[in-house]
Amino acid sequence: MISINKPYGLMNLGNTCYMNSVLQTLFLCCDFNNDIVRNNQEQKTLINSYKTIIIRMMQRSKQVSKVRKLKLTQFINTFRKQFQHVSFHQQDAHEALQFILGNFHDTLLQDFTSEDLIENINSMRYNKEIKNECAKQLMTMYKKDYSLINKYFYGQMSNTIKCNKCNHVVNRVEVYKGIELSIEKSKDLFGCLEEHFAEEQLEGYKCDKCKKTECSKQIVLLNTPKYLLVTLKRFTFNYQLNRFTKNTKNVEFPVYLHFKKYLLQNNENKKVNNSDLYKLTSIINHSGGPNNGHYTSYHNFKNKWVECDDDDVTFMDEDKIFTPGAYVLVYEKKEIN
Repeated sequence: MISINKPYGLMNLGNTCYMNSVLQTLFLCCDFNNDIVRNNQEQKTLINSYKTIIIRMMQRSKQVSKVRKLKLTQFINTFRKQFQHVSFHQQDAHEALQFILGNFHDTLLQDFTSEDLIENINSMRYNKEIKNECAKQLMTMYKKDYSLINKYFYGQMSNTIKCNKCNHVVNRVEVYKGIELSIEKSKDLFGCLEEHFAEEQLEGYKCDKCKKTECSKQIVLLNTPKYLLVTLKRFTFNYQLNRFTKNTKNVEFPVYLHFKKYLLQNNENKKVNNSDLYKLTSIINHSGGPNNGHYTSYHNFKNKWVECDDDDVTFMDEDKIFTPGAYVLVYEKKEIN
């Protein structure tokens, strides 16, 4: 079991504050990091560079040293070579985090076995209407696209499309990679979630059965990952101004988050609780404008909050973590007894 007994600062290697904040967030995903250390990766991959960092931090934690700064040259250089070819917005922490997880996922791809299918089904909520469909769609979906990242960061949801004329229902199982929330209409996280999971009327969509165009769609979650990534959509492209704008409103969010209302109702899987409890572990913050600025991060390190501002790490009071700069929230699932 990996044990890192103190937080480390990360040196800024030239506009790398966004990357430092992302890495500090991943460092707290302990269960994931333990699995990464146990796995073998090719030498020149991004995830091997990450694994090297984790091992180095673990080793340094055992040493009596006042030096608490790391210089992550190899990881940053490997990341930049790959990220520059796919990124539209070069220094966005949310985009960088999703890219890293996607890259790790591609590197760690493995066969999706019947044992994996059973494990996934056992961790999902289902009812009689969708159980068989879940199994079929999971096999199709994960046949060539399954890794440890699915286990820790991705979840399954059902896109339920209902015809309001003939009541025909279609359930489509899909993977979600965190939750991105609009903050335009709501002042707190609960309001944002309400809007995100609200029933939506579909324009122009034809029912598979009666061919009418009076259908609605609603998302329900079949399971939730170990680490839930919640992004507050502060950056939007304004077509009238032809540029990105940033919403700086203060969105309230809880330290403990109960997921119940947005889970599949009438769950028949007795192996899964009908509510998931999450605890806030990390916050990635952005200060400044839409095309510039600075990233910092807050982390719950052994029940004490710390602020990581590149290589500057300081302890802070919990009431200081709620700021208008909050951009990406990371919640870790806790056991409910």
